[in-house]
Amino acid sequence: EFDRTLTGVTGHGLPLDAVPIRFGSWIGGDRDGNPNVTPDVTRRACLMTRLAAATMYARELDTLGSELSMARADGHLRAMVGESHEPYRTLLRDVQRRLDVTRVWLSEQLARPVPEDGVGTPTPPPPADVYQTAAELIAPLELCYRSLKATGNGIIADGPLTDVLRRLAVFGLTLVRL
Repeated sequence: EFDRTLTGVTGHGLPLDAVPIRFGSWIGGDRDGNPNVTPDVTRRACLMTRLAAATMYARELDTLGSELSMARADGHLRAMVGESHEPYRTLLRDVQRRLDVTRVWLSEQLARPVPEDGVGTPTPPPPADVYQTAAELIAPLELCYRSLKATGNGIIADGPLTDVLRRLAVFGLTLVRL
C-alpha cells in the first residue's frame, strides 16, 4: 500500500529491497540484570520468531506457487529448473521444501528441554537446507521476479511476489530484531 501511495503521489515506487520501517522487540533481549531472562530464554525467543517468520513465508509461498503456473521463463530461471513445464512452481517447490526443513529444525530446537540451571546447551548446527539468511530465501524469489519481468509478466511480478520480497526486506528471517 505504501508503494502504491508513493507511486501515485511521486510517480516512483519503492525499490524491492527498501526498508521504510524496522521492527524490534525486548522479548528475550532484556538481559541487563533481569534474572528471569537467561541465555536460554533469549535463544528460545529468537527461535520462536524465526519459526513464526518461516511459517508466514511458507504460507505465502504456497499461495504464490498456485498462482505462478505460466510456462514462459528466462534463461536464468531455466538454468535452475531445466525444461519444466511449470518453471516457477518447480523453483518454488524447492524453496517450500527448504522452508519445511527450516521449520522442522526450528521446532526441534524449541522442543529441546531446558536444563535445571536454565542455561541450556549450544544449539547444534542446522542441516544444510535450513535457511540461515534472508538473502538465501530472497535469491530464488528475485530470480522469479526478474524472469517474470523479462517475459512480459510484469503485472504478475508486481503482485504477491513483490509483497513477499518486501516483507523479506523488512522482516528478514526473524520478524524482529532484539
